[in-house]
Amino acid sequence: MLVLKTGLIQRLVETGDGKAAGEVGETLELVRDLAGDVRAVAHGSAGCSLEDELAAARALLESVGVRCQINVRCRDLSGRMAQALTYVLREAITNVLRHAAAQECAIRLVERGGVVELSVWNDGVRPSRAEGGIGLADLAERVAELGGWATLGDACNGQFAFTVHMSF
Repeated sequence: MLVLKTGLIQRLVETGDGKAAGEVGETLELVRDLAGDVRAVAHGSAGCSLEDELAAARALLESVGVRCQINVRCRDLSGRMAQALTYVLREAITNVLRHAAAQECAIRLVERGGVVELSVWNDGVRPSRAEGGIGLADLAERVAELGGWATLGDACNGQFAFTVHMSF
């Protein structure tokens, strides 16, 4: 996220966009949060908050002009599942920002019949990126190691969805 925000600031500065100053403030806050997270990991007190990651995803997407809709309908998740889904969400959002010219993104976290489904949909798919890349395949492998599975939607009409399913 930090690299993406810094790249955004660079583009804003290069084009003389007045939003750069606000982005610098947000990035500074991100760096402070990151420093706190690093300290927590170093001291063994790191926690995983899927809710915080959802909020961060929305803030990041909206900061670069992508409308973001989040729909959450599931109970509290175990630490292991929440941690895995936090990682999946982070990677999926990075994928949207790096490989699409998205204007809209929808994140859905729902529970159905003992299965939690995290889906990240976006528009603005570039033709050369229409097929799933190595990063998403690696992510699907990691989810499979935890007993879950992932699906990649067909990139049609410039839209793409990545969905992960994990059982309780």
